[in-house]
Amino acid sequence: MAKRKFIIDIYKRDDWYIRPDGVQSYSKFDTLDINAFGIARKTSDGKIAYLFDIFPRDEDIELVKTNKLFNEVVSFECYINDKESTSFEGTFVQALEHIKKEFTDE
Repeated sequence: MAKRKFIIDIYKRDDWYIRPDGVQSYSKFDTLDINAFGIARKTSDGKIAYLFDIFPRDEDIELVKTNKLFNEVVSFECYINDKESTSFEGTFVQALEHIKKEFTDE
């Protein structure tokens, strides 16, 4: 089975989000009940669909490490300030750690 594909958009000094490739809006997804991000959405079958926040905090990353949804391995394509940066396969936890590193590398 092919891995799901996600886009990571990082706007340094502003915010970040993770979204499915080809999807711009989170409005079609149901709320994911987790208190770690400004916006967290899930697919109809309960998988992560969309995450958004201002800055990835260590305590939020620690909170989701034990949540099996965040351990799904998917493909990520990362953009920083609208310029392609990197592509990798990994978990959502690894994606959050990548985002945090980009914010702290300023």
